[in-house]
Amino acid sequence: MDWIVCQIGAREHYAVACALHTRGSLRLLVTDAWVPRWRDHPGLQNAAVRAGNTGFLASRIGHKLLRRSGWDRIIEDNRRFQVMALRHLERVQDASAETMLFAYSYAAKDLLAYARSRGWTTVLGQIDPGPEEERIVASLSAQNPQWSQGWTPAPPSYWADWRSETERADFIVVNSAWSRQCLLQEGIPEKKLRIIPLAYEPDSAGNAKCAMRNAKLHPTNQEPETRNPKLFQVLFLGQANVRKGIHDLAATARLLEGKPVRFNVVGPHPPLPRDLPANMRFLGPVPRSQAAGWYAGADLFVLPTHSDGFALTQLESMAHGLPVLATPCCGQVVEDGKNGWLLPPGQPELWAARIMEIASNPALLASYSQAALRRAGEFSMHALLQQLKAIAS
Repeated sequence: MDWIVCQIGAREHYAVACALHTRGSLRLLVTDAWVPRWRDHPGLQNAAVRAGNTGFLASRIGHKLLRRSGWDRIIEDNRRFQVMALRHLERVQDASAETMLFAYSYAAKDLLAYARSRGWTTVLGQIDPGPEEERIVASLSAQNPQWSQGWTPAPPSYWADWRSETERADFIVVNSAWSRQCLLQEGIPEKKLRIIPLAYEPDSAGNAKCAMRNAKLHPTNQEPETRNPKLFQVLFLGQANVRKGIHDLAATARLLEGKPVRFNVVGPHPPLPRDLPANMRFLGPVPRSQAAGWYAGADLFVLPTHSDGFALTQLESMAHGLPVLATPCCGQVVEDGKNGWLLPPGQPELWAARIMEIASNPALLASYSQAALRRAGEFSMHALLQQLKAIAS
């Protein structure tokens, strides 16, 4: 059975395409840009890949000239990608009715319609929990305006197109029970939904090569510092916004001012409020090549998210032997009381108490570290492939 994968960017390190290619089932990967030593993947060196490099460059120039940003830019990129991808799909000859098309949400409406016209099975890769997540963020932004400068909801047309995608998909792949729950609330038929967690293999050549590339593209002076054994180092790595619970983390840090605990926030963030806790540092974005250093220098990884489709940083943390304190509003990676801890979002007092409890028990932390390493190994490319095969069958 042949699969065709359509995706913008290097989402999930091309995990779906790579998993299918290892089985010999990837007929074609269509992506927006594919350039050796910049955006490619060694696991797909012999794969059939089609990309719109010229259009990709033209769109970037057009965005600058027209000063297009925010939702206007996102929607235009999604539209242009589908126009380009359709040209390549139309050139696919001798495709049987057993062909599977996998396309990611918000850039799939026209691709799914075309695939259905040819009798192919259509699979929508849902990248987030959908409209329910936007409602969550809208509420959090209203409650925490000092952390939400610049956030705007998607226009109605964005969600209308998404509704069309869900109707045209035979199957919808979500990465977590949380996303499944949110989509069910939107009336998405349960029979369409399949939960397939993300895959992460830190020793793969693809991830290492990606790290080298990103180091060249995004230089930074924020190198991880030498570990201070007198401080319990808490790491947050990712987009520091209200959806991820950054306001809750700041409140937690404030409760622990004066304690031997430091909070390192690594990743892009909105304009910061004044009077941040003294034990909290915002370090900005760093290249993937430096992420390993931050994981290695931490004692605990925290993910106080209010909504995430999965949150791959959980797996990255565990692959470095770092236990995770997270919420249930993301991928089911943490096994509470085995390799990490689960707490509800929005309760800084509970988070502060648990962090101090963890910091005071180094023996427990060490045992959880080993359990985290084992847990990370369960989210393999092989596991991803087996679950894709289950859809095809």
